[in-house]
This record gives sequence, C-alpha cells and structure tokens, in this order.
Amino acid sequence: MISGMRVRRRSSAGAASGYRFYRLWVTAIPTGGTDFVSLRELRLLSGVENVALRPGGTASASTSRTNGNPPNAFDDETSFWGSATGAGFPQWIQIELAAPAAIDTYEIWVTNLSNTQPIAFELRASKNGLTWVTLDAQSGLTWVSNETKSFPLT
Repeated sequence: MISGMRVRRRSSAGAASGYRFYRLWVTAIPTGGTDFVSLRELRLLSGVENVALRPGGTASASTSRTNGNPPNAFDDETSFWGSATGAGFPQWIQIELAAPAAIDTYEIWVTNLSNTQPIAFELRASKNGLTWVTLDAQSGLTWVSNETKSFPLT
C-alpha cells in the first residue's frame, strides 16, 4: 500500500436503524509511535447533533490512562482518552447511549500527542452490547496534530 493511502470499507448494515452502543475499534497507530492510542473526541452525528452528548450515556474502554478517561472522548471538550501504555492492540472506546440513536456521520478529533493517532480502525455498533456490526473501516490514514476528520456513513 502507498504511504498515506486511505482505504475505506463500509457495511451495508448502515446506522439508519439506530444502535445503543457505538465502539471505535483501533487496530494500529503510526509505526514508531508510542504504544498507546489517544483521541480528543469521538463524535457520533445525526445531522448536526452529536448524539454522544445526550444525557444518560456511559463511556467505557478496553484500557485507559490515569489522565485520559473514556468519558473525555465524549464531552466535546479538549480533554482526551488514551489507552494504557503497553496494553497492545486492538484497543477500543465505546459509548452506551441511554436510548438507541441513528447516526449518519462520525468524526474523530485527535490529540497533539505525536504518533498516537488511530491509523486503522473500525466503527462498530450494537443494539445489545454483545453482537456487533461493522459500520465503517479505515486504514492507511495520516493525521496532523489536533486534526478532525469526518467519516460519512452512506
């Protein structure tokens, strides 16, 4: 694969019907990077509304740093979530919404921490937290410090 090339895969399942759980499943960060992933925000958009900001949601992650808790990725502020150092990959962060919500786009806002950005990942969704579908998959991404990228689900 050519460096910086972006590969995208989408599920025919889509998110139109609405799910209660949304999970970002990260499988890689840049080569030579630290051994943890970090991001400022995972926005789940229905039109212009970030459904992750609705009351009653619960954030969790496979692992997290002491200064980078899972709720930080869903607060629309400059705080961040980071996986634990040395935990290996894949790592994931998710939100359980109080009620199912359909989304049409998701956005990732990365931190200014060099080489911790997710370069390969899947957005997964579930109605029950047990059975997951892949809504979108990305690989070969490159980022700059504090960049936000938008990923439409069409």
